[in-house]
Amino acid sequence: MGYAAAGREKVFDQFRRMGSNLLVVTPLQSRAVGGRARTGAPVTTLREPDYRALLSSVPDIAASSPTVSTVLRIRAGDLTKQTTIVGCKPAWFAIRDWNASSGALFTAADDRAARRVALLGATVARELFGSADPTGQRIAINRVPFAVGGVLRERGQGLDASDEDAQVYVPLRTAMLRLMNVEYYSSIVLQVESRQRLDNDALAVQTILARRHRFADPTGPDFQVQNQKSLIDAQLATLARMTFLLQSIAASMLLVGSMGIFGVTWIGIGHRVR
Repeated sequence: MGYAAAGREKVFDQFRRMGSNLLVVTPLQSRAVGGRARTGAPVTTLREPDYRALLSSVPDIAASSPTVSTVLRIRAGDLTKQTTIVGCKPAWFAIRDWNASSGALFTAADDRAARRVALLGATVARELFGSADPTGQRIAINRVPFAVGGVLRERGQGLDASDEDAQVYVPLRTAMLRLMNVEYYSSIVLQVESRQRLDNDALAVQTILARRHRFADPTGPDFQVQNQKSLIDAQLATLARMTFLLQSIAASMLLVGSMGIFGVTWIGIGHRVR
């Protein structure tokens, strides 16, 4: 039972780190073109006008952040490594309830000016700088110089099996203009005010984007809306089944042990009576 309780608490901790009441819009990675299936092709139709339309049309959105990501090589002194670079708005860290262990998070002004400031995950910071505090140091991302603004608090692996501590985070406009040269998003993260409104807001987001993209992809939607509520419900159902199974095993072991003790005691009393 202690094992089941620990597993349940770990899952809840991962949910807290993901953020609460989230909708995540991502582009689909394959679609049909000319009647033939094309798989693995990046879809580039998720853009800033879509994001603005969602903010203006869905009143329940409390916080939001588009993201872009890719794998690039970073250098610090003589050390280099390839890691995932994530571009996001400052609100992304508030949504994830993630703070810096040293230094400070970048600001909205840094994002608007596309400043070259980077936040290091705890694993990246250790691999490049050891035990020293890298705040204020210089690194190069894809040969573009950046200043280290701080190191993020260590979090570990999430539900999606990604190690966020092994990633580097930069302002969204900096990533799009200075590193990746793209005009589309990898995802849009929306935090709504109430968990009870998640299903309705997910439907609203689906409707708005479908209306805007109907000419971009006539074969069907080129995006998907992931509802955190369905993920939470699935995880809670799995935990409930696991807890029931462990309770059944514990009850069976208690019953078998009790019957064994009862049998041995009954035999002992029988011998003493005779």
